[in-house]
Amino acid sequence: MSMSTDSDISVELTGDDYDQLAETADDLANQISALPDAINVESSAGEQTPRVAVKINRENASRFGLNAATIGGLVRGELTGSTATTLPHER
Repeated sequence: MSMSTDSDISVELTGDDYDQLAETADDLANQISALPDAINVESSAGEQTPRVAVKINRENASRFGLNAATIGGLVRGELTGSTATTLPHER
């Protein structure tokens, strides 16, 4: 989570627990806002989309006929869901 992207100071928090990160980012933004010289302190915690980093062992993946694009598509589908089929709606 980045608290700012185009200012003099930017703070990025990382971790596994999104709720804890958002709470920490808000607390930190409040503490920094209390400093006398701090202006335009913002937290972008609510704007973030959780991310996943996957490190692929290409040699093992290729033994199973998989490549980075296939694995990426499968991971994306698991995280965001995918539509298997759409049934027509009869009136």
